[in-house]
Amino acid sequence: MKIPVDHIICGDYVLPMDQSFTVIEKGAVAINGNKILDAGPSEEISGKYIAGKISAGEGKAVLPASSIRIPMQQWYISEESLMICP
Repeated sequence: MKIPVDHIICGDYVLPMDQSFTVIEKGAVAINGNKILDAGPSEEISGKYIAGKISAGEGKAVLPASSIRIPMQQWYISEESLMICP
């Protein structure tokens, strides 16, 4: 049985901003209320959760963090290519 969540945000890349600098290709983030419950490959997240709203982020990177400070000039990432989760 799938776990209900408010929102799943998908992207070409999910950057959990962990100490290992993990990059998840074709990833997704499950959100309930203002809490990030899970992040991982899209197939894994969509198999585990059911959402009232799903946002497709084709051509975007998803950064699941409550507070992010990235020097964009070092990463060569435009702000238009990011989706930041609450």
